[in-house]
Amino acid sequence: MAYVTPMENARMWLYTADAALKKRIYSTALYSMEMSVEIALKAVLLEFGVDVPKVHNIMNSLRQIFREKRALLPKEFVEKEGIILDTFNGLLELRPLAGYAFETHAGVADSEGVAGKYMKDSTEVVNLCGAAVKHIGKKKG
Repeated sequence: MAYVTPMENARMWLYTADAALKKRIYSTALYSMEMSVEIALKAVLLEFGVDVPKVHNIMNSLRQIFREKRALLPKEFVEKEGIILDTFNGLLELRPLAGYAFETHAGVADSEGVAGKYMKDSTEVVNLCGAAVKHIGKKKG
């Protein structure tokens, strides 16, 4: 079996999110968006050699990178810190509703508008992370 990089894995989750969104399966789309953004952000942490926690909420690790490694991050990634953190935090909040929609019967997880907004934002964050991973790799190499 071929090795899949974290960024390739993040893009697979994003592809799944897009396919679910097109089929109007909003809970699956939102869950997949959260996974894509989480894995893409973990790819950035890994690039810095961070021992990535095996939890979904990595906000503390992300804030630490923005504080301590700011100079090594691409300019656009730093400029979009708010969008990155807000998107991830919003998806984290929706995760229980999206992942367990069968139990909660949550209306927000079925919302086309919420899913559409987060699809746009998730795509931007995953793309920013991909660029950051390449940028950091060049600086290290």
